[in-house]
Amino acid sequence: MKPFMLVLAVCTILISLPVEVGAKTISGTASVIDGDTIEIHGQRIRLSAIDAI
Repeated sequence: MKPFMLVLAVCTILISLPVEVGAKTISGTASVIDGDTIEIHGQRIRLSAIDAI
């Protein structure tokens, strides 16, 4: 049981870390492509952690 708790603790820490790799600001009017994708000025943006069916 202890190895499971260690793995769970490590995963929780990794998930809580901020993710800013390649982040940039895009502004403008968004067009909806599908349930989890939008487009702004020709750039498609996939929304993370959204599972649209």
